[in-house]
Parts: sequence; structure tokens; C-alpha cells
Amino acid sequence: MMLRKPEPDELDQINEMIKRSKAHWGEACRAELTFTPEQLMSEMVQVSATTQYITGIVEVAINSRVAEISKLFVDPQAIGSGAGRVLYQWGLDFAKCRNATRLMIESDPFAQGFYERMGAHLVGEVASGSIRGRSLPLLQQDL
Repeated sequence: MMLRKPEPDELDQINEMIKRSKAHWGEACRAELTFTPEQLMSEMVQVSATTQYITGIVEVAINSRVAEISKLFVDPQAIGSGAGRVLYQWGLDFAKCRNATRLMIESDPFAQGFYERMGAHLVGEVASGSIRGRSLPLLQQDL
């Protein structure tokens, strides 16, 4: 598995992988979770891939000294392959290189355990941006 910048012609493939990732946990896909062509070409995005297909994607946003994993998805076929770990580590390294002092994650409840295994800890909850009345775990990792 390798990390690399996504290619413009992979936009549809990436957005379909995100839909499969969300559907794996029994959730409806949200429009805000898809990438636009401009987002895909940002320096804040990396994909993990094999020679056959894209296994996952991560996007990191940075605001001053606080970074946020705004998107991290792994194709269901690649769960357990290490793709999530590699993508998360890239996000940590990217944030550190940009002088962020902490990384925040608004996690899907099904992904909370993954982030905790990566070193993040629960600091609260935030309201879901797409499901009224639903709360999402808010995690933090000091850098």
C-alpha cells in the first residue's frame, strides 16, 4: 500500500469509495462528505492505494494551531489492512509540519475506537451536521 496525491480523474472513484465506507456501517451518505474537484487537488488530501484500487482517503484542515481530520474514509474491503492507520499518521505528520499543536476529530460513533487506538481521546460531543438530534464523539490528540 502506498500514500499519494489523488488524481483528478479519480474523483468519482473516491466519492463512491466514501459512500461504500459509510454504507458499511449502515449509515446514509451525506452530500457534505463527498469531494469536489478543488478539494481533491488540495495539499491537505492524500489517498492510500494498492496497484488495483484506492483503499482510503484523508483530508486535514488547519486553522491556526488546531488541525482537524475533516474526512477519513477506508474502503470496506480494506478495513483491517492498515490503510486507516497510514492515513491517520499522514494527517498527524501533516498537522505537525504546519505547526498545529492539537488534532481534533468529529468522529462517526463507529470510528471512535479506531481514533482512540491511534492515540486520540474523547473530549466531548458535537451535534451532527446532517442528522438532527444526533451527537458525534469529539476527540483530540495533542501533537
